[in-house]
Amino acid sequence: MSIADNGQKAFNMIKQYHSYDIILIDLHMPVMGGIDCTNAIRQWEVEQKRSHIPIIALTADAMSGTVQKVLDSGMNDCITKPIDPELLLKKLVQYIDSKDRKLPDSFTEKNEWVQKKQSLPFDDLPGVNIPSGLRNARNNARLYMNVLNKFYLNHQDAAQEIRYCLDTNEHQNVRRLIHTIKGLSGSIGAMQLQQYSQNLENAISDKEKTDLSEYLSAFEKELNSIIKTLAPHVRMTSSTENNQVLPAGDIQVLNQLFKELLPYILDAKPVEINKVVTKINQNKWPDEFVSDIGEILDQIKRYQYKTAEQGINRLISKTERF
Repeated sequence: MSIADNGQKAFNMIKQYHSYDIILIDLHMPVMGGIDCTNAIRQWEVEQKRSHIPIIALTADAMSGTVQKVLDSGMNDCITKPIDPELLLKKLVQYIDSKDRKLPDSFTEKNEWVQKKQSLPFDDLPGVNIPSGLRNARNNARLYMNVLNKFYLNHQDAAQEIRYCLDTNEHQNVRRLIHTIKGLSGSIGAMQLQQYSQNLENAISDKEKTDLSEYLSAFEKELNSIIKTLAPHVRMTSSTENNQVLPAGDIQVLNQLFKELLPYILDAKPVEINKVVTKINQNKWPDEFVSDIGEILDQIKRYQYKTAEQGINRLISKTERF
């Protein structure tokens, strides 16, 4: 199994490895969207005289027009978010050719979580339909907690990001952010937030609607409510349940990460910035850099990109002296 974080990388991987049984593709991937990526794959298959790899679209947009567009692009099928695990399994069985396959020697069957009664550290989350979210996680409480944790960590400032992108006319980033939250909110069981996300997405797509304040306000209020509800639980999960010690970060890696971050800061690309920030937060850096990194990340969180740019340049120079 391979994972690509944008459509161009997915296409490159398919050309390089040739060996995939099926492709699950998000319609709203950055760089190259799902439909463009599919068109490129199908054209490459024709040129190389290769058989078609089954492609299934994943989308939070359940409108019939979207489904038809997916099929017209050359994809085989479409699954709407939140993804029903049972439906996904049925689709995989339907489209993957059943060849004789030898499992690797390292394979061990693990069904412990099915047998073991798992519990959540809460009985109720206002604004979240827990049974629905658990069902999407196949009743795996630990997996569900991980999804909640990632939602909180990655999207707690999403409303501010959307407002910033609207102010700077980054409409593609706005659509991608809202579409992502629409899908994820359905996955965790935040159905009202999913509906407000849909309403905001529709309003932005409607060129006749110039005043988005009503839709944005409803979305922001519900998102902030969900984030406030999750805060005490995900903090506990990240610090105690996972009980992870972050790996020590290499100074050269730190240098490369901030060099990767700098152009996104210069172009004010919040989505891309957050991806690099996530990578930075996955390491424990040497003590002499901790204060500088914390200050830069705090400036980024407050959208003080000009100030952050200066700090990044200083940090890059500092890492190169070691």
